[in-house]
Amino acid sequence: MASTSSSRVWVYLRKGVENKPQLAKFIQSILDFFGYHEHIGEVSCVLDDNKLIISDSGENRVTIKRPMSCPIHCIKSDQISAVPESVLQRGVDVVVCTLLRTNDRKTLLARRAQDLRIFPGVWAPPGGHVELGESLIEAAFRELHEETGLLLNPEVCPSKMIGLWECVYPPFLSRGLPTRHYIVVYMSTSVDQCHDDLDKNIHLQRSEVEASAWLGEMTVQAIVATDGESTLNANEYNLPESFIATVLGNDLKQHHKELDTSIFFAKAPLSGKDIESVLPLTKFGLSQWLKFNNNITS
Repeated sequence: MASTSSSRVWVYLRKGVENKPQLAKFIQSILDFFGYHEHIGEVSCVLDDNKLIISDSGENRVTIKRPMSCPIHCIKSDQISAVPESVLQRGVDVVVCTLLRTNDRKTLLARRAQDLRIFPGVWAPPGGHVELGESLIEAAFRELHEETGLLLNPEVCPSKMIGLWECVYPPFLSRGLPTRHYIVVYMSTSVDQCHDDLDKNIHLQRSEVEASAWLGEMTVQAIVATDGESTLNANEYNLPESFIATVLGNDLKQHHKELDTSIFFAKAPLSGKDIESVLPLTKFGLSQWLKFNNNITS
Protein backbone atom coordinates (compact mmCIF):
# COMPACT_ATOMS: atom_id res chain seq x y z
CA MET A 1 0.00 0.00 0.00
CA ALA A 2 1.20 3.49 -0.77
CA SER A 3 2.61 5.55 2.03
CA THR A 4 0.40 8.51 2.96
CA SER A 5 2.80 9.98 5.52
CA SER A 6 4.34 12.51 3.11
CA SER A 7 2.94 15.95 2.42
CA ARG A 8 0.89 14.66 -0.51
CA VAL A 9 -2.76 14.24 -1.26
CA TRP A 10 -3.60 10.89 -2.87
CA VAL A 11 -6.42 9.63 -5.06
CA TYR A 12 -9.13 7.44 -3.54
CA LEU A 13 -11.75 5.54 -5.54
CA ARG A 14 -15.32 4.67 -4.62
CA LYS A 15 -18.08 2.77 -6.36
CA GLY A 16 -21.52 3.59 -4.99
CA VAL A 17 -22.37 6.03 -2.22
CA GLU A 18 -22.44 3.34 0.47
CA ASN A 19 -18.89 2.07 0.00
CA LYS A 20 -15.80 3.44 1.69
CA PRO A 21 -13.24 5.13 -0.58
CA GLN A 22 -10.19 2.95 -1.24
CA LEU A 23 -6.69 4.21 -1.92
CA ALA A 24 -6.02 3.95 -5.66
CA LYS A 25 -3.14 1.66 -6.55
CA PHE A 26 -0.29 2.94 -8.68
CA ILE A 27 -0.75 0.28 -11.34
CA GLN A 28 -4.55 0.62 -11.38
CA SER A 29 -6.24 2.33 -14.33
CA ILE A 30 -8.80 4.71 -12.89
CA LEU A 31 -10.98 4.81 -16.00
CA ASP A 32 -10.88 1.01 -16.19
CA PHE A 33 -11.92 0.85 -12.53
CA PHE A 34 -15.12 2.70 -13.39
CA GLY A 35 -15.70 0.69 -16.56
CA TYR A 36 -14.73 3.43 -19.03
CA HIS A 37 -12.75 1.49 -21.61
CA GLU A 38 -13.21 4.15 -24.32
CA HIS A 39 -10.72 6.48 -22.58
CA ILE A 40 -13.30 9.08 -21.49
CA GLY A 41 -16.07 9.16 -18.90
CA GLU A 42 -17.81 11.18 -16.23
CA VAL A 43 -17.23 10.91 -12.49
CA SER A 44 -17.83 12.74 -9.26
CA CYS A 45 -14.76 14.35 -7.74
CA VAL A 46 -14.30 16.02 -4.37
CA LEU A 47 -11.35 16.79 -2.11
CA ASP A 48 -12.22 15.72 1.42
CA ASP A 49 -9.95 15.21 4.44
CA ASN A 50 -6.80 15.29 2.29
CA LYS A 51 -8.22 12.69 -0.09
CA LEU A 52 -9.20 13.32 -3.70
CA ILE A 53 -12.24 11.03 -3.86
CA ILE A 54 -13.31 9.98 -7.33
CA SER A 55 -16.66 8.21 -7.45
CA ASP A 56 -19.18 6.91 -9.96
CA SER A 57 -22.00 8.65 -8.08
CA GLY A 58 -22.51 11.96 -6.33
CA GLU A 59 -22.35 15.66 -7.15
CA ASN A 60 -19.55 17.71 -8.75
CA ARG A 61 -19.68 15.63 -11.94
CA VAL A 62 -16.80 16.22 -14.30
CA THR A 63 -15.30 14.72 -17.45
CA ILE A 64 -12.32 12.40 -16.95
CA LYS A 65 -10.07 11.37 -19.81
CA ARG A 66 -6.79 9.61 -20.59
CA PRO A 67 -4.72 9.17 -23.77
CA MET A 68 -5.45 6.13 -25.90
CA SER A 69 -1.85 5.06 -25.31
CA CYS A 70 -2.11 5.34 -21.50
CA PRO A 71 0.74 3.14 -20.16
CA ILE A 72 -1.22 1.98 -17.11
CA HIS A 73 -4.07 0.84 -19.37
CA CYS A 74 -1.77 -0.80 -21.92
CA ILE A 75 0.82 -2.38 -19.63
CA LYS A 76 1.22 -6.19 -19.71
CA SER A 77 1.74 -8.52 -16.75
CA ASP A 78 5.40 -9.20 -17.61
CA GLN A 79 6.05 -5.46 -17.76
CA ILE A 80 4.36 -4.94 -14.38
CA SER A 81 6.76 -7.47 -12.85
CA ALA A 82 9.64 -5.30 -14.09
CA VAL A 83 8.37 -2.15 -12.34
CA PRO A 84 10.41 -1.53 -9.16
CA GLU A 85 8.59 -2.34 -5.94
CA SER A 86 9.24 1.19 -4.66
CA VAL A 87 7.23 2.51 -7.62
CA LEU A 88 4.45 -0.07 -7.31
CA GLN A 89 3.98 0.97 -3.68
CA ARG A 90 3.21 4.55 -4.65
CA GLY A 91 -0.36 5.75 -4.87
CA VAL A 92 -1.83 8.03 -7.52
CA ASP A 93 -0.74 11.64 -6.99
CA VAL A 94 -2.92 14.74 -7.36
CA VAL A 95 -1.89 17.74 -9.45
CA VAL A 96 -4.00 20.86 -9.95
CA CYS A 97 -3.59 23.29 -12.86
CA THR A 98 -5.06 26.77 -13.31
CA LEU A 99 -6.46 27.96 -16.62
CA LEU A 100 -7.04 31.70 -16.28
CA ARG A 101 -9.72 33.58 -18.18
CA THR A 102 -8.92 37.27 -18.39
CA ASN A 103 -11.56 39.84 -19.24
CA ASP A 104 -10.11 40.01 -22.76
CA ARG A 105 -10.55 36.22 -23.08
CA LYS A 106 -6.94 35.04 -22.88
CA THR A 107 -5.31 32.30 -20.85
CA LEU A 108 -1.76 31.73 -19.63
CA LEU A 109 0.60 28.88 -20.51
CA ALA A 110 4.12 28.48 -19.18
CA ARG A 111 7.09 26.55 -20.53
CA ARG A 112 8.35 24.13 -17.89
CA ALA A 113 12.01 24.31 -16.91
CA GLN A 114 14.39 22.14 -18.91
CA ASP A 115 15.91 20.48 -15.84
CA LEU A 116 12.62 19.16 -14.44
CA ARG A 117 12.43 15.37 -14.30
CA ILE A 118 8.90 15.17 -15.67
CA PHE A 119 7.77 16.82 -18.92
CA PRO A 120 10.70 19.29 -19.14
CA GLY A 121 10.39 22.07 -21.69
CA VAL A 122 6.73 21.55 -22.54
CA TRP A 123 4.01 24.23 -22.42
CA ALA A 124 1.31 23.80 -19.79
CA PRO A 125 -0.85 25.88 -17.46
CA PRO A 126 0.74 26.67 -14.08
CA GLY A 127 0.18 23.92 -11.56
CA GLY A 128 1.59 21.36 -9.17
CA HIS A 129 0.90 19.04 -6.28
CA VAL A 130 -1.80 19.64 -3.70
CA GLU A 131 -0.37 19.83 -0.19
CA LEU A 132 -1.97 18.54 2.98
CA GLY A 133 -4.61 20.88 4.37
CA GLU A 134 -5.12 22.77 1.13
CA SER A 135 -8.28 23.05 -0.92
CA LEU A 136 -7.98 22.60 -4.68
CA ILE A 137 -8.37 26.35 -5.20
CA GLU A 138 -5.76 27.18 -2.56
CA ALA A 139 -3.30 24.77 -4.18
CA ALA A 140 -4.03 26.13 -7.64
CA PHE A 141 -3.50 29.76 -6.59
CA ARG A 142 -0.36 28.90 -4.58
CA GLU A 143 1.22 27.11 -7.55
CA LEU A 144 0.25 29.98 -9.85
CA HIS A 145 1.97 32.43 -7.52
CA GLU A 146 5.07 30.27 -7.01
CA GLU A 147 5.62 29.71 -10.73
CA THR A 148 4.62 33.05 -12.24
CA GLY A 149 4.47 35.59 -9.42
CA LEU A 150 0.76 36.24 -10.02
CA LEU A 151 -1.03 36.63 -6.69
CA LEU A 152 -4.80 36.24 -6.98
CA ASN A 153 -7.52 36.44 -4.37
CA PRO A 154 -9.77 33.36 -4.54
CA GLU A 155 -12.60 35.33 -2.95
CA VAL A 156 -12.89 37.61 -5.99
CA CYS A 157 -11.78 35.18 -8.72
CA PRO A 158 -14.51 32.60 -9.39
CA SER A 159 -13.06 29.14 -9.99
CA LYS A 160 -14.54 25.82 -11.05
CA MET A 161 -13.24 22.32 -11.68
CA ILE A 162 -13.65 21.65 -15.41
CA GLY A 163 -11.93 18.32 -16.03
CA LEU A 164 -9.70 15.48 -14.87
CA TRP A 165 -6.89 13.85 -16.82
CA GLU A 166 -5.34 10.51 -15.92
CA CYS A 167 -1.66 11.11 -16.53
CA VAL A 168 1.25 8.67 -16.52
CA TYR A 169 4.94 9.41 -17.00
CA PRO A 170 6.64 8.46 -19.25
CA PRO A 171 3.56 8.92 -21.48
CA PHE A 172 4.41 5.95 -23.75
CA LEU A 173 5.59 2.46 -22.82
CA SER A 174 8.08 2.81 -25.68
CA ARG A 175 9.83 5.43 -23.54
CA GLY A 176 10.07 3.23 -20.45
CA LEU A 177 8.01 1.76 -17.65
CA PRO A 178 5.74 4.07 -15.60
CA THR A 179 7.39 6.02 -12.79
CA ARG A 180 4.57 8.48 -11.97
CA HIS A 181 0.77 8.22 -12.04
CA TYR A 182 -1.36 11.35 -11.52
CA ILE A 183 -4.81 12.74 -11.69
CA VAL A 184 -4.53 16.27 -13.08
CA VAL A 185 -7.37 18.52 -11.92
CA TYR A 186 -8.05 21.44 -14.25
CA MET A 187 -9.55 24.59 -12.74
CA SER A 188 -10.93 27.53 -14.72
CA THR A 189 -10.47 30.85 -12.94
CA SER A 190 -12.00 34.15 -14.08
CA VAL A 191 -9.94 37.30 -13.56
CA ASP A 192 -11.45 40.78 -13.90
CA GLN A 193 -8.28 42.15 -15.50
CA CYS A 194 -6.84 42.16 -18.99
CA HIS A 195 -3.76 40.11 -19.77
CA ASP A 196 -1.58 43.21 -20.29
CA ASP A 197 -2.21 44.34 -16.70
CA LEU A 198 -1.50 40.88 -15.32
CA ASP A 199 1.63 40.54 -17.43
CA LYS A 200 3.20 43.44 -15.54
CA ASN A 201 3.19 41.24 -12.43
CA ILE A 202 4.74 38.17 -14.05
CA HIS A 203 7.91 37.08 -12.24
CA LEU A 204 8.90 33.65 -13.48
CA GLN A 205 10.43 31.17 -11.04
CA ARG A 206 13.47 29.72 -12.85
CA SER A 207 13.37 26.40 -11.00
CA GLU A 208 9.83 25.80 -12.30
CA VAL A 209 9.25 27.66 -15.58
CA GLU A 210 11.37 29.41 -18.20
CA ALA A 211 8.77 31.30 -20.23
CA SER A 212 5.11 32.30 -20.32
CA ALA A 213 2.65 33.46 -22.94
CA TRP A 214 -0.93 34.69 -23.12
CA LEU A 215 -3.01 32.83 -25.69
CA GLY A 216 -6.20 34.10 -27.28
CA GLU A 217 -9.17 31.86 -27.95
CA MET A 218 -8.27 31.47 -31.63
CA THR A 219 -4.84 30.07 -30.74
CA VAL A 220 -6.37 27.81 -28.11
CA GLN A 221 -8.88 26.49 -30.62
CA ALA A 222 -6.08 25.74 -33.08
CA ILE A 223 -4.08 23.87 -30.43
CA VAL A 224 -7.12 21.84 -29.42
CA ALA A 225 -7.73 21.01 -33.10
CA THR A 226 -4.51 18.96 -33.09
CA ASP A 227 -5.53 16.63 -30.25
CA GLY A 228 -5.99 13.70 -32.66
CA GLU A 229 -9.73 13.48 -32.10
CA SER A 230 -10.95 16.83 -33.36
CA THR A 231 -12.44 17.19 -36.83
CA LEU A 232 -10.93 20.67 -37.05
CA ASN A 233 -7.68 21.56 -38.80
CA ALA A 234 -5.21 23.92 -37.14
CA ASN A 235 -4.29 25.38 -40.54
CA GLU A 236 -7.81 26.77 -40.88
CA TYR A 237 -7.11 29.36 -38.20
CA ASN A 238 -4.45 31.34 -40.12
CA LEU A 239 -2.42 32.06 -37.01
CA PRO A 240 0.59 34.38 -37.15
CA GLU A 241 3.95 32.64 -37.52
CA SER A 242 5.15 33.93 -34.15
CA PHE A 243 3.85 34.98 -30.75
CA ILE A 244 5.21 37.13 -27.94
CA ALA A 245 6.41 35.34 -24.82
CA THR A 246 8.03 36.43 -21.57
CA VAL A 247 11.32 34.51 -21.46
CA LEU A 248 13.98 34.18 -18.77
CA GLY A 249 17.36 34.83 -20.35
CA ASN A 250 20.74 33.46 -19.32
CA ASP A 251 21.11 36.58 -17.19
CA LEU A 252 17.94 35.45 -15.33
CA LYS A 253 16.21 38.63 -16.45
CA GLN A 254 12.84 38.57 -18.19
CA HIS A 255 12.62 39.59 -21.82
CA HIS A 256 9.80 39.77 -24.32
CA LYS A 257 10.71 37.57 -27.25
CA GLU A 258 9.10 36.30 -30.43
CA LEU A 259 8.78 32.51 -30.59
CA ASP A 260 7.59 30.30 -33.43
CA THR A 261 3.90 29.43 -33.20
CA SER A 262 4.74 26.03 -34.70
CA ILE A 263 6.05 24.81 -31.33
CA PHE A 264 2.46 24.58 -30.10
CA PHE A 265 1.77 21.95 -32.77
CA ALA A 266 4.84 19.74 -32.36
CA LYS A 267 4.04 16.09 -31.65
CA ALA A 268 5.33 14.37 -28.53
CA PRO A 269 7.95 11.73 -29.47
CA LEU A 270 7.26 8.03 -28.99
CA SER A 271 10.87 7.57 -27.89
CA GLY A 272 13.65 9.74 -26.61
CA LYS A 273 13.30 12.96 -24.65
CA ASP A 274 10.42 15.39 -24.36
CA ILE A 275 10.39 18.25 -26.85
CA GLU A 276 8.93 21.74 -26.71
CA SER A 277 5.25 21.20 -27.45
CA VAL A 278 1.75 21.18 -25.97
CA LEU A 279 0.95 17.70 -24.68
CA PRO A 280 -2.43 15.91 -25.00
CA LEU A 281 -3.22 16.50 -21.33
CA THR A 282 -2.90 20.27 -21.81
CA LYS A 283 -4.93 20.12 -25.02
CA PHE A 284 -7.67 18.38 -23.04
CA GLY A 285 -7.54 21.06 -20.33
CA LEU A 286 -7.73 23.78 -22.98
CA SER A 287 -10.68 22.06 -24.68
CA GLN A 288 -12.56 21.94 -21.38
CA TRP A 289 -11.68 25.60 -20.79
CA LEU A 290 -13.19 26.54 -24.15
CA LYS A 291 -16.37 24.57 -23.50
CA PHE A 292 -16.83 25.97 -20.00
CA ASN A 293 -16.23 29.59 -20.91
CA ASN A 294 -18.35 29.40 -24.05
CA ASN A 295 -21.19 28.06 -21.92
CA ILE A 296 -21.02 30.86 -19.35
CA THR A 297 -20.93 33.57 -22.03
CA SER A 298 -23.59 32.13 -24.36
